[in-house]
Amino acid sequence: MKLQRIILCAIALLIALTPIACAVVDTQNVIDGILSYASGDGALQDWLDGALCAGAGSNSDNYLFVLPRLHPELDYSAYARKLAEAVAGDGIRSVTARQRSGLALIACGGRELLPENLVDDTVGKLGVMSYIYGLHLLNCGAPSELWSAEKLVEKLLSMRMADGGWAVIGQYSDVDVTAMCLQALAGSDVETAELRAAVDEAVDLLSRKQLDSGGYMSMAKENCESAAQVVIALCALGIDPATDTRFAKNGTSVVDALLAYRLPSGGFCHLPDDTENETAGIQALQALFALSNPDSGLFDFSGAPALQNSVRHSRKFWARIAIAACAVIACGLSLIRRHGRIKRLISVLLLAAIALFAVKLIRVETAADYYSASAAPSDPSGNVWLTIRCDTVAGRADDGSTPADGTILPRTQIGFAEGDSVYDVLTYAVRQFGIQMEHQGSSENLAYINGINYLYEFDYGDLSGWIYSVNGVQESVGCGSCLVHDGDEIAWEYTVNLGEDLK
Repeated sequence: MKLQRIILCAIALLIALTPIACAVVDTQNVIDGILSYASGDGALQDWLDGALCAGAGSNSDNYLFVLPRLHPELDYSAYARKLAEAVAGDGIRSVTARQRSGLALIACGGRELLPENLVDDTVGKLGVMSYIYGLHLLNCGAPSELWSAEKLVEKLLSMRMADGGWAVIGQYSDVDVTAMCLQALAGSDVETAELRAAVDEAVDLLSRKQLDSGGYMSMAKENCESAAQVVIALCALGIDPATDTRFAKNGTSVVDALLAYRLPSGGFCHLPDDTENETAGIQALQALFALSNPDSGLFDFSGAPALQNSVRHSRKFWARIAIAACAVIACGLSLIRRHGRIKRLISVLLLAAIALFAVKLIRVETAADYYSASAAPSDPSGNVWLTIRCDTVAGRADDGSTPADGTILPRTQIGFAEGDSVYDVLTYAVRQFGIQMEHQGSSENLAYINGINYLYEFDYGDLSGWIYSVNGVQESVGCGSCLVHDGDEIAWEYTVNLGEDLK
């Protein structure tokens, strides 16, 4: 009888442990599948030095949150070199994108290359997300003269919605923003009764917002990224999203719901039964990493590998070096002369100080060749109507990037040449009317628009960015591949939910 009890206990223990063991193995397999799909089944070092490095300062940075800890044997110095120059202020104009890139720089071992004024220059400049990323930076050791973790926590708590969560826009909390705020709060050393109560209330809110499918909805659409952000938040708080009964509906956990978006290719889709989506794959990768590393979490970069090669400093750094060298030489020449040495010395030091201050204030940017080119085709074959609007975030930024009426360019007639694309028409317009635009690629290789009027993708969440429509239809091809015809109505609009909010 005693032997039977022992056997039954052993069987029960084995059954209890089997799902956990399988979950660990499956998680690692899924992580490997995401990286294999993203890298095209090529060598990770080639992917890192090639396509990823080319995108440094953009969406590629999100891979760096986990890649150095998954593969510390890789050489991240080329990526860090390019990223350090961008974060210094010369290559990333979006506030939150610059903050995110700063975190990626820390993650790949470049903490000492972080600009000393990054936190002070960005926190509070673009709503709640700039406070969230700012707190992450402070949690990771970024310096600040204006902000402390206590001040940022207090600010974030003051921005809660009535239901206990957070949102970028509107009166009701958003799952993604609430989860992302919890991630930052969980990484802080601040401990107060108010903070604990707020975190508990937000966790309860996320539990209530979970759908019967086990997943989550944002902007009225159930999607992969919302489930991923909740998984990351729960892991950061020490809650196991795979087993905690508060986050399982009808026997389906939020982790199960997340894995349901996995495709045979290894990638993940944004919406159920959709095709591969890079943002969904990246956030699923981050969530599964957090799930597999409960002791460190997604934003604990203390174990970041050291850079294998030296990293170049930014252009501003070398400008300061050049000014200092010239000042030393000028001071030496002043001391050689017999008369007026003190006066010359003071003049040199004053000019050097002015020059150094100017370097700090001036934003150094490479010349955008397309702004100096012709603003219209030399042989137009027709005209289209073009509109550029940002109604979804109108009036939210203080820098003029989101006009109060949402109008960046009113309905305007633009000429085009035979074979021109939507990208070409947009290029003509921004040249003609002096509107800032930043893009990747060209009309020949599927151009992608990162920002217009200093309003960038991801400024208002991971699902935000610019999309276009022709005659009221959101096209499924890149703007460089969509040819225009006489009389077309083209609209570029800013979305905060991959276009769903514009339908």
